[in-house]
Amino acid sequence: MRRSAVRIRLSPPLEGPPLGYGAIQSDSLSANATASAASRLCTACGLCCNGVLFHTVRLQPKDSAKELTALGMKLKHKSKGTSIHQPCPALRELQCTIYQHRPERCRLFECQQLTRLAAGETTEEAVLEAIHDVQRRVAHLETLMRQAGKTDPKRPLSKRCDKILADPLPATQGLRVALADAMWELNDLLNRDFRLAPVGWPGASIQEEQPAHDGGSEA
Repeated sequence: MRRSAVRIRLSPPLEGPPLGYGAIQSDSLSANATASAASRLCTACGLCCNGVLFHTVRLQPKDSAKELTALGMKLKHKSKGTSIHQPCPALRELQCTIYQHRPERCRLFECQQLTRLAAGETTEEAVLEAIHDVQRRVAHLETLMRQAGKTDPKRPLSKRCDKILADPLPATQGLRVALADAMWELNDLLNRDFRLAPVGWPGASIQEEQPAHDGGSEA
């Protein structure tokens, strides 16, 4: 059905990666094969670091804020704890420049695609295509945001969409609807195939003749 009026709702915090997911274990793939495949896929992806999947990474007790600061990381200190805002400044050309010293959550996180691969439920080729699909969708969103005349690549993707959709001046109604549609579809895909816990609409909701999308939980 045609989506019409844009109804703005600011994004809930997307905090991640979640704890509790250690190294991949599988009867279907050897540990070495799994690790090799994961390494190739992660260095072709970067979605858990570049502000597409998450807004922040909260530091854990094992993490050294002093060491991370010395490595050039800018930490945000709030009442709920210390975190690194995404896109992560350590990500360069899909490579982590502080890999040996990365935070605990980064060490433990495995997206749905990696856990499915380790369980033998998918193939490396299929995971790579899923990554490329997301990257194409992100590129499309980037194009729409440039057309709207406002974007800041140093902020998480959905927050950038929030800012454009909350401002009635820069974009035409058609462009605003296209942007909100594309962000909604991307978020739905990320919840289904990448995140470990779903989150609500990332930047805006579209008032349309279909059941409302559930929203709100943090990653």
